[in-house]
Amino acid sequence: PGLRAFIDIDVDMKGDLTGTLREGVRTSRNFVFFITDGILESQWCLQELKWAVEMDKNIVLVRETDGRHGGIGMNEFFTQVPPELMPVFRENIAIPWYREPAFRSVSVSSILKACELGDPMSQDVAKLNALMVKLQRIHRRAKVDITCIDVIDSYSWAMKVV
Repeated sequence: PGLRAFIDIDVDMKGDLTGTLREGVRTSRNFVFFITDGILESQWCLQELKWAVEMDKNIVLVRETDGRHGGIGMNEFFTQVPPELMPVFRENIAIPWYREPAFRSVSVSSILKACELGDPMSQDVAKLNALMVKLQRIHRRAKVDITCIDVIDSYSWAMKVV
């Protein structure tokens, strides 16, 4: 909710492609660069990365781990990086992208964190933990046994209206 993303593969390849891609980078707070074998052979991917550096964007590197989808070791990838862009890859840790469902959520959470976006599930868990602590304090202060209905009745505005 409220998150907008510019994805260059969704761009109409007709018209002012340079202007469209540059504007996409310019209006983005984060620039997520997906590392695969040969990605820097694309003049457009290379140019977008250069614009992100030039515009001082928060660059988030994500590394494909599956060789069937272009996964490549970082040492081998470094041989493909132009010297002027090497600092980008040396100064940023690439987040591994795991395709297996059991591990994908770790990749997504790491990307959200690197983009300084909250992970909704982690935020919900933090809120529930804070609520649990509050309820435990209430329970400890009670002089008599207290039920959840008593707590809701005492602390819920909706219950007071009813």
